[in-house]
Amino acid sequence: MATAELEARATLLADRAFQLVENGQREDGARVVREAASLAPDHPRVRKALNDIQSEGSTRSLVDLCQRYAVQPSEPTAHELLQMLRDPGTRLSSDATDQCTKILFDACTSNGSLGDEIFSSYLEKSSAARRIFTTQLEEATTDAMFEQAWDTGGGVTHGLISILLDSSLWQREGARFRSEQDIFMLLIAKLMEAGQDHMDRALKELGRLLAADAERLHSLVDADGLNAILSCLDVRGPADLRSQATFVLARYLAASKDEGEQMLSTFIRSRVTEATNDNLIVAFSAASAVFPIIPSTASHLFLTEGFAQSLVAMLNRKSKNTRVRQTALEMLSAACMDRACRENIDKYCATWVEGQMKSSQESIAGIAAVVLAKLRDINKDAAAGPRDQVRGAAADIDQLVDRFKGLMQATNHDSRERAMEGLAFASLQPSVKDQLACDEGFVKQMIDALRNASPTDNSAVIFGALTVLTNLTQYPPAMSEEQKKMAQLRAYANLSKPRTDVEPAEGNEAVTRRCAILLGANVVFLLVSIHNKLSPPSQLLILSILSALSKEQKHRGVLAQQGAVKLLLQSCTAPSGVERADKNAHHVAAHALARILISVDPNLLFRSSGLPPTSSAVRPLVSLLASGDVADGDDKSNHNIGGSGERDLLPVFEALLAITNLASTEDGSTRALIVQLAWPRIEDLLLSHNTLIQRATVELVCNLVVSPEGFAKFMVGDEGLGGGDPHGDKALGNEEAEVKRARARTGLYILLALADAEDDATRRAAAGALAMLTDGSDETDNPATSIVQEILTHERAIPIILSLCQDASELDPEGIRHRGTVVLRNAIFCRTSSSSNTTTSKSPMTRPKNRLVVEQIKAHDGLDLLKGVLLKTKDRQVAKGVVEMLQALF
Repeated sequence: MATAELEARATLLADRAFQLVENGQREDGARVVREAASLAPDHPRVRKALNDIQSEGSTRSLVDLCQRYAVQPSEPTAHELLQMLRDPGTRLSSDATDQCTKILFDACTSNGSLGDEIFSSYLEKSSAARRIFTTQLEEATTDAMFEQAWDTGGGVTHGLISILLDSSLWQREGARFRSEQDIFMLLIAKLMEAGQDHMDRALKELGRLLAADAERLHSLVDADGLNAILSCLDVRGPADLRSQATFVLARYLAASKDEGEQMLSTFIRSRVTEATNDNLIVAFSAASAVFPIIPSTASHLFLTEGFAQSLVAMLNRKSKNTRVRQTALEMLSAACMDRACRENIDKYCATWVEGQMKSSQESIAGIAAVVLAKLRDINKDAAAGPRDQVRGAAADIDQLVDRFKGLMQATNHDSRERAMEGLAFASLQPSVKDQLACDEGFVKQMIDALRNASPTDNSAVIFGALTVLTNLTQYPPAMSEEQKKMAQLRAYANLSKPRTDVEPAEGNEAVTRRCAILLGANVVFLLVSIHNKLSPPSQLLILSILSALSKEQKHRGVLAQQGAVKLLLQSCTAPSGVERADKNAHHVAAHALARILISVDPNLLFRSSGLPPTSSAVRPLVSLLASGDVADGDDKSNHNIGGSGERDLLPVFEALLAITNLASTEDGSTRALIVQLAWPRIEDLLLSHNTLIQRATVELVCNLVVSPEGFAKFMVGDEGLGGGDPHGDKALGNEEAEVKRARARTGLYILLALADAEDDATRRAAAGALAMLTDGSDETDNPATSIVQEILTHERAIPIILSLCQDASELDPEGIRHRGTVVLRNAIFCRTSSSSNTTTSKSPMTRPKNRLVVEQIKAHDGLDLLKGVLLKTKDRQVAKGVVEMLQALF
């Protein structure tokens, strides 16, 4: 049947389906419209009929189900209604929305968690229902709607806040903000109600409102409201409640600044002054939470004259109350993040803390041990200073480590968390690093802890374990002579002993040994398996560990075998935000990837199952080329390969080596992508004053010119006007064409200059690139002809090429001579208007020769030089090329 006939029949069936539905025969109408869709599924009339009938059917079914639930809210009916609301195919007309909204809001209010889940799903499903609520908020009393939503449950309350935050639903911003203010204050009031059962719900929604509009809402929080928030930080409360309160407090303090900080200080001081057990617990809990948020304010409070001294005296009076001592220790632990506070604790509180470590209560002793481990940082820095005794040194670090190892085996979650925190600080000590790494049982325990820990419930344990592994694997930063002198000056200024020599336990050999132990324990397999489940800070630690493991060349193959490359590629290609942490993660992952690709053959690596193509590694590696400022004209002394300063060029250098390795693969698309993404940066790096950077860049160019895209970057004739794509549009404007020619000429002159560089490897790579660029110059209409002609316009071209032919370097004299003779031979037999004849003979005696080149060679004593090369060389290819040139020259 013809298409027109099918469409005509389909439209008749669609009209018939509408009639059947209007007459109440919905099932027959649905059957007929499906038949129409089978004949002409793309016809607009048929599609409209199908959508309308399906929508009407689902709408009627939903309205009927809502009415049934309102009359008899049984659990099966509720689940059926939920299933329909979550079905993407369920559609709602405007009339049905009005009915369902009224029915469900009244029915769900009194039906507990299922009613809450139903109505919140309904709000999420229907934008029309959200608009109805918006209208009611604009016209009705906010208090009544909020109370009804609150009584229904957290889901509906969450939906109500979502409506407030969606400005597209509101016609007037003033009305929206008024409702937002009202509900914000109502949520504060819920927090302040005595015996409130849903404080976590109030905090969660307060956090959402502050996250969206803290600048305008923070002024609504008075002293009583802030007290209610701070009281939720009580360590005796649920962890989720404290977490929500911390988030709300952070948002509020960031917006309120001095006003909020003043009220916070007043709260803590007043509670400490009253000195009842409950007040002290709440004050210490709040201080512990505040230190990470606003350390300056918290430390100022802690460093107030007499605070630390009176604190110890008060704690001695409260020695029988376990919870007061515990929260006090947690406050001291948090305060240790500030150096001045740490010193104050060491001076006034260390003896009391040591006494608490002897407690029979594990919770007290564990936190005390963590505090003492943090105080060891003072001991390390001040041991060579003028102080004769450091109080915190009384607790031997080995004793602390043994205690933490014991706590790792505890069944109590808090004990394991404290063990990891303590080990994270203790492992900063050089002596502890080897002790932990060489303890086979501890390494197994650490890996088991990471493997078995839940990312949601044990995030602190995971972060602590990863921090320990990071401390064990990090190499000391290489210091330039200038950096060592600056370190000595700082040490003299601080009246301490200069420490420029690395301790044996922190030296490269010791770190490499520890890395080998962890690799032998298959730690990479584990890190790869858990990476995607963790938070961004934990993921960054994993990337740092992999980067450290990849520093030793012998370890890179093992890393590739254990799946590190796939993880690093994934981390490099993940969407990057503007946060510094994201940029750091991408940089660390790309650097580790570069190191592995230096030592592992990409041809073998990327053929492995599960890995993306070779070209997927190009973008991450190219991003590293911009990580060091190596612009032309910079002072060479400021550049440092492997240094720890801002001018560390090690990532750039290793990225160049890795990209060069990729460019040597059989995949032409990889070389094309490298040229497309990296060429402007490559041109800059060719002029670097750092010899290693310049050498690596020239070697990369040597590998790239074998590709059409790389070759095109040096084409100075009309053939090269397609830019990086030799097959691209050549019809460029005169100005753009001249720019491309100028850049190509500059590139050729740079390569020619580098062929005369002092560094042997740089000279060899530049000669190799020139040899490939000039290959084929003896052929008619070959682009290499124009390249040779451009090179020969340089006054030192022939002397430089002749010097390559007689190179006597220790690195690879025959290799450089071979490349030099190829370039010279291509220049001699280059097809130009000055060629001696136009025959196509292959004999050196009769082949066309460039007379100008021949004259210049003779003028620079080239005949004698080539004779000397012939006598000296042991390479047959070099000898053959020299013989051909001598025959042509005579």
